[in-house]
Amino acid sequence: MRVAIVGSGISGSTLAINLARRGAKVDLYEMREKPKGICGGGLGFYALDRIRKMDDEIYELLLKSTRSYITSFKVYTRKNTRHGMNLSNPISVDDFESLEITGENLRIKREKLGIIMDRHVLDEEAVKISTSYGVQYYNKMRVNPHQLKGYDYVIDARGVDGWGMNENTFLVAYQEYYPTPKERGNLMEIYFDNSVFNMGYSWFMPRGSEVKVGFGDVVDKVKREGLKNYMGYTKVVTKTEDKPLGFEGAQLPLSGKVVLRKGKVYKVGTSAGFIDPLTGGGIRMGIESAIILSRALLSSNPYLYYLSKTAYLRGQVLLSRLARDRLVRMSNEEVTGTLIRLREKISGKKVTDSVYLEVIRLIPQLFL
Repeated sequence: MRVAIVGSGISGSTLAINLARRGAKVDLYEMREKPKGICGGGLGFYALDRIRKMDDEIYELLLKSTRSYITSFKVYTRKNTRHGMNLSNPISVDDFESLEITGENLRIKREKLGIIMDRHVLDEEAVKISTSYGVQYYNKMRVNPHQLKGYDYVIDARGVDGWGMNENTFLVAYQEYYPTPKERGNLMEIYFDNSVFNMGYSWFMPRGSEVKVGFGDVVDKVKREGLKNYMGYTKVVTKTEDKPLGFEGAQLPLSGKVVLRKGKVYKVGTSAGFIDPLTGGGIRMGIESAIILSRALLSSNPYLYYLSKTAYLRGQVLLSRLARDRLVRMSNEEVTGTLIRLREKISGKKVTDSVYLEVIRLIPQLFL
């Protein structure tokens, strides 16, 4: 079986590895010199556990690419809604309520709630593993997957490029790197403020000797307000004062739409729409969809197999979109009320299944 995979990010490389292990002849195409690791790089314990069950080698690669471990999450919600708020208006972290989540207060028997990886290391090492299995890697080659001939299967793993910018609602994710403040340790911080964000939030994410400070919001609003104003706001609420060491950004499709195949070309990972509409996270879904597709292509009915085995992933995308839409509609007072109720239940040791559901809505990074 001959397979062409266009795009050598983590989804394309995972697919190439799994197919090559099973004896397929795989050509992996990349339009850049090397795969471009985009924003993000975080995975919660739920995602890690799922990937370990599916593929030990990919799981070990994730750990190898890890720069820091997250031992706690702290969520901040703006207390009051201010309509028509200007990003340049004064703001303080005192304007927020907060809730800290740890394995102990959630009664989860683990100290590490997640990992922060170096996406560049992750993607580049995945390509190296694929070539060790005999995959032919062609970089600096821009090819159209719909025009490739001579293959049994062609896979579109181009990420956002596989969508087309007019087909979706897109979110801008932008972050800058700063020296890590020692006193904040392995704490990840998330800031919700529906007075500012139409569909996003700010974050403070430790990554070894650096910290990633950034935000996400819909493309049109970011264009109107400007990156500088958004980052100015984010730096104030996260108490970031150093000069940046670098920056990176990406645009992510967030409609909740999943397309498994277009014509004769199969799609995988972000190219298929396997990306969380609430968090923008796509690593776990990209890896899982790639492993499933590798098995599908070796089955008697590839499309039916792919369709049935990705049902739970498509369901998670849909549920996450509904959660995102609900969060967007909520006022700051409503989101803060949810946070305060959670804080009271957790501090009172009343951790039940319903509390976990509320935590998932508020901190999906833990589980997705």
